[in-house]
Amino acid sequence: MLEPYDGKLSRAVLRGEVGGKAPDLRGANEGKMPRVGKPLIFGCLVLTGSLLAAIVYVGWAFFFVQPIQIVNTSDGVVVDLQTLGEYQANLIHLRLSEQATGKVIWEVEAEKSINPVWTIPLVAGKNPALPGILSWSVVLVPENSASFFLEASTEYIFETWSYKNGRKSHRVVEVSISNGR
Repeated sequence: MLEPYDGKLSRAVLRGEVGGKAPDLRGANEGKMPRVGKPLIFGCLVLTGSLLAAIVYVGWAFFFVQPIQIVNTSDGVVVDLQTLGEYQANLIHLRLSEQATGKVIWEVEAEKSINPVWTIPLVAGKNPALPGILSWSVVLVPENSASFFLEASTEYIFETWSYKNGRKSHRVVEVSISNGR
């Protein structure tokens, strides 16, 4: 039988003893969190925080930002201002200007407080300055004219000012009118 002698340390680690790199007895790690657990919990917390931030952003955008969708048609575009495909925009002001020069082509303002609007069609060529959907509005540009002209394949900037859930919203989108081909 070999016994350790003075000056030579035994390598055996018994249950409950401290020292050595890994326990040699089963059950010694019971109740302790595995090393992979802490990074996993941290990753879950980061993922949960990111998901919560995304939900807050989408909720804010849904309730306080006026959506604008540009739908191309065969002879122009339709500016769709509806929320969820059915609720109107409460427009205060809208402006259409050339992107290259900044020249205002068309500008309309609500006559009273707001003007409920769902969609606005724009075509290459002659457009009414006061379409039926904007009947509660005042035309600022073009002055003293019943129509304005849009050129095909020209880039325009379409701006809206509206009320959405009691807050003012200003949106800007780029619009290119198709030439009908």
